[in-house]
Amino acid sequence: MNRFGPSLFVIAAALAATASPARAEAPETSPAATTASQGVEEIVVTAQRREEKLQTVPVSILAFTTKRIEQLNAVSLDNLERAAPGVTFAVNRAKTVGQIGMRGVVDYASTPGYDARVGAYLDGVYIKRSYADNQTLLGMERVEFLRGPQGTTFGMNTDAGAISFTTRKPDLNALGGEAVAEAGSFGHRRFGARANLPLIKDKLALAVTLTSETSDGFIDNIYLNRAYGGVDRKSARAQLRYRPNDNIDINLQYSGLWDDNKSIWTIGVWSPAQWASFQKLYPKFSGLPLPGALQIADGSDQGETGRSQFFIGTVDWRLGDGLKLTSISAYQSERFQQISDATDLPASGRVYDLNQTSRQFSQELRLASDSAQPLSFIAGLYFQDGKNGANTRYYLGSEFAALTFWSRGVAEAVIPAAVSVSPLRLYNNTVIRAPATVSDQSYAAYGSLLYRPASNVEIETGGRYSVIRKTLEHFSENDPLRADPTNAANLAYAAFGQFPDQTDKQTFTAFTPKVSISYHPTRDTTLFASASKGFKAGGWNTGVVTQAVFDAGLRLGDESSVNYEIGLKSEWFDRRLRFNVTGFLEDFTGFQVSQWTPTVTGSSVARLANAGKARSKGVEAELEAIPLQGLSLTANFTYNRARFTEFANCNGLNTSCTGNRLPYAPDYKLYLAATYERPITGTLNAFVGGGYSMETSSYSNVVNVAREYIPRHSSIEAKIGVAAMDERWSLTVFGANLADHLNQVYSQSGAYGDQIRFFREPRSYGATFKLRY
Repeated sequence: MNRFGPSLFVIAAALAATASPARAEAPETSPAATTASQGVEEIVVTAQRREEKLQTVPVSILAFTTKRIEQLNAVSLDNLERAAPGVTFAVNRAKTVGQIGMRGVVDYASTPGYDARVGAYLDGVYIKRSYADNQTLLGMERVEFLRGPQGTTFGMNTDAGAISFTTRKPDLNALGGEAVAEAGSFGHRRFGARANLPLIKDKLALAVTLTSETSDGFIDNIYLNRAYGGVDRKSARAQLRYRPNDNIDINLQYSGLWDDNKSIWTIGVWSPAQWASFQKLYPKFSGLPLPGALQIADGSDQGETGRSQFFIGTVDWRLGDGLKLTSISAYQSERFQQISDATDLPASGRVYDLNQTSRQFSQELRLASDSAQPLSFIAGLYFQDGKNGANTRYYLGSEFAALTFWSRGVAEAVIPAAVSVSPLRLYNNTVIRAPATVSDQSYAAYGSLLYRPASNVEIETGGRYSVIRKTLEHFSENDPLRADPTNAANLAYAAFGQFPDQTDKQTFTAFTPKVSISYHPTRDTTLFASASKGFKAGGWNTGVVTQAVFDAGLRLGDESSVNYEIGLKSEWFDRRLRFNVTGFLEDFTGFQVSQWTPTVTGSSVARLANAGKARSKGVEAELEAIPLQGLSLTANFTYNRARFTEFANCNGLNTSCTGNRLPYAPDYKLYLAATYERPITGTLNAFVGGGYSMETSSYSNVVNVAREYIPRHSSIEAKIGVAAMDERWSLTVFGANLADHLNQVYSQSGAYGDQIRFFREPRSYGATFKLRY
């Protein structure tokens, strides 16, 4: 549904157009990056909850400023993956799910009883559910990827890393704005506008950002004759800034996202013999050809919708003597629905319908001293109160039983008679429901001390003590084959669980310390070493589960990690070359993971469990260079070996996964890019650029069998365009995946003898026009 029509974009563009051509909008305070006339950007980050130069912070950070985001033509968070080795967006099937990882540790908040390992923060506010992580980037000052545990400064659920979004504050004096329009392959359309409106000079200003992105998708449903894999996304952000005096800065923000995407959850890959056999079972599909890699033959209407809203109030108060008090108050609500066909077939077998809701209130108080002093500190208190709910349903259609027999190799002619006497017929036109609600309250106190024993040496130590109380308010499941516990025939075929409403409470406590030392042998060089601890609270299995999972216990224990890093950050030749490299080793204990438990129907059900231990180790390197005027080069590289070091019985069949790769954890990822810009007239520049991204093979599941193998894949991109020298407008023509590689990013054994795969978008083209006032 279109939540706001074109009229709002017209209004925003008109407001932007009222800006005086002689006064371009510019950040008023602490810009995220400045650029020397011939050097690479000097980036300011807030990874340690204070503004510091990227090159002096003893944290492995990959930061994308407004300029870099525009160079990549990135629309939303997932578009940054190709340029961020070490970061993985496993948007394997559903774009909105938010399956994100760092250093080979990938997951998402899949159920009310489970949280993600990578925490995302919008202007310092923790984004509660993964499906709200994929923020749009127009109006962002920067995006920071903080790799490794961030438990001291950011808190729980960041033991793999954190993502920090920082929006551009309204400028109190400069009237200005920007607009963007884009069109491309597969019906892609994008529009956006941002307007900055000073209301009272030096006191009050308003900024409004609106975006819209739509596309038809690149997956062809040959049964319904429509495209899937498309996007329909709207976003709105309104920011009001009030500065009554030089010491107080108040920022109020509303931010909303609306997704209505025609995403595909499963794509079945069939052999000709399997497809011919299926068509004999269901003659109504006999006219369909064997679906190709980017095709499906599916009779259900799949898709996903997401709604998220944030209300954020931030107050910065300079108290004098270098002290600064910050208060961040926030309320957020999210809603997500996903409808998918779990059979990979056009028959009405199993339709999965997931409805999730969440809400959260949070309050943070932080006191920081002047970091330029020999001894400085940060101290803070944090409180969070939230609730997650879900209504998970499996609709088992009239053809479910027949599909189950067919997947076991029963002859097509025999199936009708077999179904007529099988207990599986009781599933026909049945809904399996698993409603659940989990509430949580979190309390934390944290602090850090920064000491400079010499002008070129910094020692920092800190810690955070957290208390997390979780309550399973209710969770139940119904399986009609288990309604009569004395019916042995029915119980032998029962695929799901049957249990009354469950309640439970768990309390988790953790202390997550960090210590680091930095040495600056020259003004442009930083050597650092650090040790830190991460923590992730436990929870419950609250999705559709088997009776065996319920009988074994729904609880999930907590997880902890210890991380060690050593790194170099350096700039050379008057900032014409920047080279950063970090080596890391992180050990996880009580590692939480999804295990696929087989059922009697041939399908599998996910079970959350503590696997045991895992280790992620490797090297991250980033290089930026400006060897001559107008030419910029980028090379980002990651070697990451992420393995289970202790994981017995990983699939319910006594299979050991010790030594296996973690899901979605390629050993190597690489990104190379080059851009060249030069004047062609007295007022016009021309530019050309290109990029290459590559990652080696991985697996989509813990068992690492051949049917879960994801082969090495790569992509080439290019752009060419013209821009005004004063940067008031630009026109870019671009292409992505120019070699048209069939880049597979997901693989799994299907429930009915097929293999499920998913691919990234094939070759595409487009054009972007940007205007600034």
